[in-house]
Amino acid sequence: MRFRRVSGRALRRCVGLRCVSSSPFPLPPPATTVRSKGYGPTKDLLKGVDISKRLVVETELHPADAELQRRVLSLSAADVSVRTPLEGEVNFVDNGAIPQQEEIVSISSEQLASVATVIVEQVKEKLELSSYTSEAAQDARSSGVVNAVADCLRQEMERLSATLQTQEVSFSRMLGENSDVICARIASVIQKERSLAAANLRKTETKHLSSFTQEVTSAVANLETSLKKTLVETIAAKNKKMGLFLKMCACMLLELLSRRHARNRSNLLSPSKMYWNEPSYPPFHQTNP
Repeated sequence: MRFRRVSGRALRRCVGLRCVSSSPFPLPPPATTVRSKGYGPTKDLLKGVDISKRLVVETELHPADAELQRRVLSLSAADVSVRTPLEGEVNFVDNGAIPQQEEIVSISSEQLASVATVIVEQVKEKLELSSYTSEAAQDARSSGVVNAVADCLRQEMERLSATLQTQEVSFSRMLGENSDVICARIASVIQKERSLAAANLRKTETKHLSSFTQEVTSAVANLETSLKKTLVETIAAKNKKMGLFLKMCACMLLELLSRRHARNRSNLLSPSKMYWNEPSYPPFHQTNP
């Protein structure tokens, strides 16, 4: 009889498989572990992960922040838990754990704003407003949307804290039931921002048109003034030239007249002319006394 040497790991594997095959109750599927260092879009965190299986998220956030992250992830994954190693200890936050009223009230505005930023990324895909949101991010309009989401979350959490005083209700189920209300509120805020942006754009275009009209009117007035000034200067220059020409003609005419007068005078004073013009007398005869 030959003996074969088997390692302990292979023996445990064989025994485990035999126990599993012989067990009358099916074992739960193994959990999928995802590591995260902070908040982020759910689509990026759960990319390539089978959400039908149990999901364990290992995060370095504070337990209160980890609870918020678990609530957001529970909207996409049914069975999810968050593990937060803090000071060497490991704290498990189960999906079925009901938060107390004190924990809900103590959530800060920064935490709500972080969760709101994550929800905005999901709402953009559902409402097909990615192009508008990318444009809105350029002029800080997205901050209003994030604040609106944070206000919606705060209202839902206040209503949840009031409901928890009377009955046991799952936070994830309530958010899932009221997701349409939250999306409608966010969509109304985005639509309002769009209307305000369109109104501001129309005002800007009207202002630009009025300014352009004023500039054109001013330019036409300046052109008219310049043309009038040029025309007046041209006419004045022509009149000045005409006056000089007339003065020159007058001087030439006076000089011509003076020359003619001098010539006529010289003709009158010449001897030949004087003798010819003298009257004739009878000859003088001398008589003796």
